[in-house]
Amino acid sequence: MGLNEAGSEVHLDPDRIRELAKALHTESLEVPLIAVDSHSDTITEVLPNSVAATAYTTAGDALRKALYRTGAVFGDMTTKTTITLSELTGVDESFATDLNVAGGAR
Repeated sequence: MGLNEAGSEVHLDPDRIRELAKALHTESLEVPLIAVDSHSDTITEVLPNSVAATAYTTAGDALRKALYRTGAVFGDMTTKTTITLSELTGVDESFATDLNVAGGAR
């Protein structure tokens, strides 16, 4: 729990954040596996040394790289979400401990 930019209280549900991290992780593994079939082999066979064949090959390669990078971004988001959750729950536990000690509980 904390304040947002407007000074209002923000409530975070750790279980929902864990679900988000899990979904991001799943996507980080699945997105790079999306099959890209630019048919560049067929086009190169039918139109060897053509601009079209080169363009299809280049586009297919670019799309594969973009999907790989997208998966990496999802992986980075997973890590950041998990670290943030850990820090938030750690702060909550620290505050709870401090309150218990201040209140005389041990």
